[in-house]
Amino acid sequence: AFFGLGLISILALLDRRLEAEENVTQVGATITIAYLCYFVADVVWGTSGVIAVVTLGVLTKAFGEVYLNDPKLMDDFWSIVEWLLNTVLFSVGGLVWGSIISNEDKEFPEREFSGKDWGYLILLYILLTVIRFGLFASVFPITKRIGLGSNWKELIFQSYGGLRGAVGISLAIFLDNLVKANADATDEKFVLQTNKLFGFIGGIAFLSLVINGVTAGPLLNYLGLADLTDTRKRMLKAYKHRYRQIAIDAFVLLLGERRFKRVSYATVTHHVPELRDATKEEIVEAAQRIHGKQIKESTNDEQTAHEFVQSCLSKIDDSSEDDKGVSLMRSSTKAHDDHPESAPSAMKMMHIMKGSTKSNDSLVDFRRLFLELVRHEYQKLVACGELVDREFILVSLTESLEWAIEGVERGGSLNDWDFVFVIEFPSVEISRFLQGKVKNQVLYKCMIEPCVGPSLDFVDADTVKARLNIEKCLAFIKAHVVAQQMMTKEFAVDAEFEETVSTVVAESESEVEEAMKFVQNYPLNEVELIISHKVSKIIINQGVLYVEELVKNGLLKEQEAGEFLEELDENWRHVDHCTHKGLGKKHDTTEEEEEDIVVEA
Repeated sequence: AFFGLGLISILALLDRRLEAEENVTQVGATITIAYLCYFVADVVWGTSGVIAVVTLGVLTKAFGEVYLNDPKLMDDFWSIVEWLLNTVLFSVGGLVWGSIISNEDKEFPEREFSGKDWGYLILLYILLTVIRFGLFASVFPITKRIGLGSNWKELIFQSYGGLRGAVGISLAIFLDNLVKANADATDEKFVLQTNKLFGFIGGIAFLSLVINGVTAGPLLNYLGLADLTDTRKRMLKAYKHRYRQIAIDAFVLLLGERRFKRVSYATVTHHVPELRDATKEEIVEAAQRIHGKQIKESTNDEQTAHEFVQSCLSKIDDSSEDDKGVSLMRSSTKAHDDHPESAPSAMKMMHIMKGSTKSNDSLVDFRRLFLELVRHEYQKLVACGELVDREFILVSLTESLEWAIEGVERGGSLNDWDFVFVIEFPSVEISRFLQGKVKNQVLYKCMIEPCVGPSLDFVDADTVKARLNIEKCLAFIKAHVVAQQMMTKEFAVDAEFEETVSTVVAESESEVEEAMKFVQNYPLNEVELIISHKVSKIIINQGVLYVEELVKNGLLKEQEAGEFLEELDENWRHVDHCTHKGLGKKHDTTEEEEEDIVVEA
């Protein structure tokens, strides 16, 4: 109680929610006080350290939780600590228990964990199970009448599902060490008794995990306690329908971006099942929701759904000219025009920035600011699933910004494109090295593929490298275009910075042209397939974000969310391993068409 009151006082003193450092201090205080409480109670005062820590936890939960600045940080920290300490405890306990049951020292035959002891262990396990059933049955008349009430099915599972492990093993280790530390040569029998006791406790924990732990799930299903109600099933069906709408909306939105204009509809629907049965009416409704404009349907039966979407979107003013970032930028600009009171803040900022700075210093500041805008856009691409750091795409792009910032601070122009390919993709080189050296496909998939990608028996290393390079270029182009729009919107309205902003934007446009030329070196059908896979991943990631939001808001249980995420993860992996290059529609294009697709990208 003394340490509990002390911890509550510390949490109250650190209750400053706007200071992030205090959150970490609160977390550190909880673990420090907990271990100090155990040490003082057990070692100094000679009382039960376990009971003292339990009392500390109960008091803190009851009276100290209201003072926590960041409950999620606290919960995540203790979850990690619990997992780590349980891992260490079971590892140490397993080693000690293994040394006891495998002891075959002929000099001390009494130390051997014999067959008779194994019989006693099994009998003890059965008796403990029976005793647990008896305890729960004795209080069942009370538990079924209080609170929410209980039934005989819950009684069976509660009695059977009790796992015995962490507390028993920790106390057995403590007792074993205590006896060995205080026993002399004449007290060998106490050491032997402690060894036997630890053997039984470790055996009970082992049997509980192996038998009860493995069979608890099937028993839960057999008793019908894990069955969903009809209402819950309808809710899950509604969530799936909502995800289908999100997928359609995301697909239509992406088709409105110039770089995704020639995406292969067949490839996307192959990887995103929710789009396969999308009707034209649903696509029109999605376009109306996104763009807020009416679309008149004028199509014939010979049009594919993809062509219909393109024709619909072409009827939306500016929808095929600007990508999402540009559209949002223009909407934001229009908002400033419609609300004059919001404009003075930007103008005020401009006047504050006026001064006697030299032109070169201004260029340095704006170039550095532009690179930070590009960095921010890279992070947004990660959030929407368009950019992943698993294959070093994000690493190489962000590292190119670091190199470019150093050059800018020395008076150089924007040159992050020059450093984009400084960091190559190690997975490609590792895959090429391992080709032919690992013959066992099962071994490759289990141990190597998660780190370096699919086996080269199915995917050529040069093809993988081409895909990664094109994805990197697409991300580079998108980030620079959005950064250009943001900088132009924020600063070009001031005549003093107009020339400086124009210079920085022109440098960026020159880099974008270099990236476009790089993409143009690849075959058009290959670029189309890669873009289609990229669209598929973005849509799948939107589903993942939707499921995570449902769990966060308490609308979906973690077990139910796991089923959704497994399906989405399978679709994502299918995109990663896709070799069906015939799925995308191949076009016999001219050089002008090929150049057009690069410009649209």
